[in-house]
Amino acid sequence: MKYTAYEFDLSRDSLLGRAMRRVQKYAPFAYMKLLSLMWVATSDTNYGATYGRKLFLNLLGLDKIKQTSDPVGYAAFLLLHEALHALLSHALRLRGLRDQKLANIAADYIINAMIASINRKARAGGAKRDPFPMIEGVLLDEKLSADHHVVKLYNILDAKQDEEQDPAFDTGDDTDDTDDTDDTEGDTGDDTGDATDDTEGDTGDTGDTGDDTEGDTDPSLEDLLNEDTSNGDSDDTGDTEGDTGDTEGDTDDTGDTGDSGDTGGKSGDEAILDDFVGTPTGSDLQEPALDEGETLEEFDSSVEESNEQITLQEQLAQSAGLGDDDSGFRQLVKHRKQWQGLDWGSYVREWMTSRMADSWNKPVNIPTFVTRGIVEDDRESMNMGELGVVVDTSCSVPPSIVSEMLEAVQEALDTLSPKAIHLISSDHKVQEYQVLERGDTVPETLKGGGGTVFRRVFQFVEEEMLDLDGLIFLTDGDAFDWDQVHEPSYPVLWLHYEDYKDPTTYPFGQVVEVNRV
Repeated sequence: MKYTAYEFDLSRDSLLGRAMRRVQKYAPFAYMKLLSLMWVATSDTNYGATYGRKLFLNLLGLDKIKQTSDPVGYAAFLLLHEALHALLSHALRLRGLRDQKLANIAADYIINAMIASINRKARAGGAKRDPFPMIEGVLLDEKLSADHHVVKLYNILDAKQDEEQDPAFDTGDDTDDTDDTDDTEGDTGDDTGDATDDTEGDTGDTGDTGDDTEGDTDPSLEDLLNEDTSNGDSDDTGDTEGDTGDTEGDTDDTGDTGDSGDTGGKSGDEAILDDFVGTPTGSDLQEPALDEGETLEEFDSSVEESNEQITLQEQLAQSAGLGDDDSGFRQLVKHRKQWQGLDWGSYVREWMTSRMADSWNKPVNIPTFVTRGIVEDDRESMNMGELGVVVDTSCSVPPSIVSEMLEAVQEALDTLSPKAIHLISSDHKVQEYQVLERGDTVPETLKGGGGTVFRRVFQFVEEEMLDLDGLIFLTDGDAFDWDQVHEPSYPVLWLHYEDYKDPTTYPFGQVVEVNRV
């Protein structure tokens, strides 16, 4: 991402200044996040983008927003949309997924549903129009995104994308059915998972396309993407916002519409805001840019610490009666908890995906090159890489957990198309070793029953010169040879069975506690 030093005008009467006040009023938690981000100007995104630490804005994109019928509204939508991506750490969380465009689409469905909920709350509070208007064609299907973790929604869209290759699903918006797959879920109803707010007078909530099709159990994709998304009032002539007390000076927003002479409704604004954020072609997630010497884990920890502080501050404000009972904020908390509480099977799948994605453009077989100086196994293709899965089959790990792990391996083979999965069962020695490819059947049981020794597994990988992009190790961590185990060159994910009481048990790698039923 290329960007230049630029001082954005956030003064009271500027476009961004008024938009920020809009965010502050209706989504204070997002306002706090925006204040924590570093704002930079760039031409590498059409309007805005983020990876959780910086907010990238395109000055030409802001000029386009000024030409619309509601410049402050759309600028506020842009800022809120990016703030929510940052608060949910979407850029980092989704970076390992195979189809980044589809990952962005899944994230946008989640984000836009939250914004629709905030708009509803504003309407219920007396606002005459949506504070964060949405253009026609925005990715919004509240029933589809209702209770789904963003990764689960991605998987749903990915599966549907594979199924729906019929040209009839091609909307012509370069999404290759990625958005239609969800839209065919139909009903764009407004159940975002917070049923309590969804009934808040959604009759004209603009922004929620779902409200317009309430009761339409299965609208066509073409209808869904081209229908009036009830933004009519969100675009209307500017932000006169009789919003009961929203006297931010936004009443003069309509003055900007004269810039282009296009004072039309949604169609006019949609034509101006091509590839706008929140639409099928509005990509706005950036690869995290790490500081010198910083690791991804350190970046994640830093961003999450900031996000958690903001979340806690808003929760305290609400509990003290100083903040609104915001349905959008409740959704934010729900989605953050969903990620934090992601079941270990799903976490394994996403960790596998991330490791495989990292290997896509890996040019050589690293172990072979290091040991023999031979360059081989070119990977300049989109084939997924190779992963190791070690199952501790010592007597301390119950068969039920081993069985769940094997099911996760089978799912990975069936859905992720890896080049290979190297399955190893080990107790005091390597008991079994199998190379599995897509179409293979994972065994139902593995040999074992002895004590636990770790070093022999890593020695086996090294001696066999397995070119792993990552290794998953299911174990209780109870081994006597930790002092002889050294960190390998590939990443390791420890799936810890039993209570994970001592964070120093594992000297390297990531650790996830296996949830026991």
